[in-house]
Amino acid sequence: MIESVSHITREDFFQKYVTRRKPCILKSIPSDLQCLRACQDLETLREHTGDVVVAVEPISDKGTFGTSATKRALTMASFLKSLQNGEKLYLTTQYSELEDNAILNEPLKSLTSKISIPILPELAMDLVPAKINLWLGTSSDGTSSGLHHDFHDNFYILLAGKKRFHIFPPSWKNCKELNLNGRPHEIFQNGLISYGKGLCSNGLTRSMQAQIRVEISEQHLALARKTGQDVVEAEQQYEDAMDDLLEAKMDDEDEEEDGDFEDTPENSLAEDDADDDGATDNEQEASMLGMNTEEEERLSTLPEFSIRTKNAQASNTIRVDCSRSSTLETDEEPPSFSSLSTEDVRNKLENPDLDGIEFDLEPGQMLYLPASYFHEVISTRAKHDYHMAVNYWFYPPDGVDTSYLEPVIMDELRKRALETYPTTKHLQTDKKVKI
Repeated sequence: MIESVSHITREDFFQKYVTRRKPCILKSIPSDLQCLRACQDLETLREHTGDVVVAVEPISDKGTFGTSATKRALTMASFLKSLQNGEKLYLTTQYSELEDNAILNEPLKSLTSKISIPILPELAMDLVPAKINLWLGTSSDGTSSGLHHDFHDNFYILLAGKKRFHIFPPSWKNCKELNLNGRPHEIFQNGLISYGKGLCSNGLTRSMQAQIRVEISEQHLALARKTGQDVVEAEQQYEDAMDDLLEAKMDDEDEEEDGDFEDTPENSLAEDDADDDGATDNEQEASMLGMNTEEEERLSTLPEFSIRTKNAQASNTIRVDCSRSSTLETDEEPPSFSSLSTEDVRNKLENPDLDGIEFDLEPGQMLYLPASYFHEVISTRAKHDYHMAVNYWFYPPDGVDTSYLEPVIMDELRKRALETYPTTKHLQTDKKVKI
């Protein structure tokens, strides 16, 4: 059973749900996010975003989206017209060729001419925003996202339609039982699943983290030279940061040559079910995941962990696009997606060892889902002819005494976000968020 809350402080929300990596439902949209209801008016969307070009996905004959389907480029006006004509299309995550790391892309970027979209919601002041997305489509009842996991913490705000969720916590057992396309390399203490050696526990790649450290060191060095204070120390910090960046980039190149960024379907867990070598289930699973049985058993209790345990590690482990579930054109399914059908997923819910939960999310509610929770989202339109949601992705917190193990880097990212999109007001930590 997933918990539902009506009123909660930012501090209580962080302690009860974020640090414990525990999903919850907010029974109504928080007051600072009520502005997003403007998206529900399709005429408002057409007026303020009609000329922008977006990439949309066709709904497959099986009633699924969000995998490796080829996307179509349409203006928002054309897309909205297609929806009203009953065409089965879906607007999902958007990316900008000019600003690959932009938090806010079209059509939400143009919608800021109408509403002030908070980049950092009141409940998430301790987190760092990664991306905000608008999800919009029309389809037959029962359209499924397919079972998968994301690489960020998620605030999912449902504006229209109804969603049924099937969720499972991240664990080595679930990675095997849920038939992932890829082979996980590591599950971090905060639950984040990686598929290679280049992803950090905060969701940044090693090279991204090293690049930010270089930029911070450059700022410190410029200030030191300007003031004449601590110049030698600042120069050494800059040199060390450059060395780290070079090492991270070399590791990236080595992984590209070795093909370790994404596991091939031939090596996926889904194809390792056959117990042909006579090994026990635990021995085989541990072998598939590159660890011994003792290590597998140690990590199999992930649903009970807290990110504020003293032995939380800052282990650096893929370069993977931490939020993309698909590209414009690809022949391969993402490693974070499962090959299970909706019927298969429902059967998995019957297994108590997998800790699966089924629940409904109603319009006007918000779901908090920690990073790497497996989830299948089934859409229905209810009283609207379409279904719509806005979601926020945040870098998953991995800290012991702070939200993040790399507070300087993450504070810099938060600062840049708020300077680029200055729409968020800071509040007192003990103030109850109105929902």
